Amino acid sequence: MPVLDVIVIKAFGIHGVSLNKNFKIYLRLQQQNAGSKKCKKVGDEIHFLQKFTFHYDPNHYTREKRLFIELWTESLFGESCVSVAWVCLDTQNFVRGESITLSLRGGFENLQASFMVAIVPIDFGAVSGHPSQQGQPVLGIPLNMHNPPAVTYPPHDFFAAPPVQYSPAPFSGTDRTQCLQAP
Repeated sequence: MPVLDVIVIKAFGIHGVSLNKNFKIYLRLQQQNAGSKKCKKVGDEIHFLQKFTFHYDPNHYTREKRLFIELWTESLFGESCVSVAWVCLDTQNFVRGESITLSLRGGFENLQASFMVAIVPIDFGAVSGHPSQQGQPVLGIPLNMHNPPAVTYPPHDFFAAPPVQYSPAPFSGTDRTQCLQAP
């Protein structure tokens, strides 16, 4: 099954919750879940710089082709959802081994946040042409990515974010089970 690397670079534009809290990121794709372990606060942004690997079946039915990114706060008594955003992966033009950087905006109740995410299809997608050493075009996977994901750069070297993609209407409800039962 094809493999997809997802790098949550940062959460920014967080409204409705104090930035003094501890934050976590949860990701969901085709019945797989992953969560972050640590984050670094830089000004009014939260940098995660963590890579998550998922199996992705592009031939699966449409509803399951969405990657969900959730921002949660941690407290002594539990966790609270801040924002849920998603991207439909079947609308992206993937090139094997090359990252796509997206800005996503989501909300939950009266809270909002934006995410910068890099997605790298490891072994699926269109194959790009690369010149060989003799100058003749050759199809294949580059040994060194010429456009590596931003996770390798320190936080102050991020390039300009692409335009924000808005998720459909935010969820309502107060507990995690309602948030996880997204349309």
